[in-house]
Amino acid sequence: MAEAKALAWLNDGKAVKAWLKDPERHLRKRLESESLVKIPQLLPPFVAEGLLRRLQRLSADCWDRAGEGAREDVGYEDRVQHRFGIADVEGDALLLGGARVLAQMLPGTLPNFSAACYQGQDHIAPHTDEVPEEYSTEEVSELKRAYAAGSSTVAAARWAAHTPAEERLQEALRSGDLQAVRAASAGTERRPWRRWVAAAYYLNKDWKASFGGRFIDMADGKEQRHLPEFNTLVAFEVPHLHAVEKVKKGQKRYSIFGWWLAVSAKQKRSALVPKATRSMRSKTRRSAPQH
Repeated sequence: MAEAKALAWLNDGKAVKAWLKDPERHLRKRLESESLVKIPQLLPPFVAEGLLRRLQRLSADCWDRAGEGAREDVGYEDRVQHRFGIADVEGDALLLGGARVLAQMLPGTLPNFSAACYQGQDHIAPHTDEVPEEYSTEEVSELKRAYAAGSSTVAAARWAAHTPAEERLQEALRSGDLQAVRAASAGTERRPWRRWVAAAYYLNKDWKASFGGRFIDMADGKEQRHLPEFNTLVAFEVPHLHAVEKVKKGQKRYSIFGWWLAVSAKQKRSALVPKATRSMRSKTRRSAPQH
């Protein structure tokens, strides 16, 4: 019931637009004067409650372990020590709905958000989030469609049915059809983007400092620690030095996090970064530190 009520509100464009008109939620304007923007009560409480319940109900196979096993990224030049659970939001109507609200806070950018769960000593070492990004034309188009105004249920279904452009290119190459190869290649053309603003939207009830998992703001040379408070957004322009404390065993720290991306001037790619793994979806899972 809580999840259905939350989804209905998230799919109500007029309600979302009216809610975001509050000056406290004018992210672009606040970023002009604040190095770290903190917005409590980002969404109506019943919506935050629905999002939290959805995250708690995600099955184990929805979560990848960033920084471990197959997701260990020792080969990346931009590697930062980190460990946590990460899940896509695009395939889930409710989580995508929450991420779409974040996307609307900075229109004209490319949103790239995921869900995170920290538990049992999960953490992130100090980092700035300044990591080069490069995505294909098709990946950008898919993200724009998923985050477009309208039913997040439809967008989630489209994402789940999506076939990556790289796979279509391989199929075209195997077929030997030159026209098909040209068409598929157009979708895999890669262009640079930069992380303009980073954010973490916290969904943890009654969190205490003794649980760990605090956001450590280190940008001004001093450490300021912030609890990951329920229904609170923390945002800042990149680069911004920060970290996340280890989470105490027995606790689970949930959030929706990511970046608003802006078109970037051409950046030199590290020779250590395999091109095929820098896609929109794999990038957030493999090499980038999160919040």
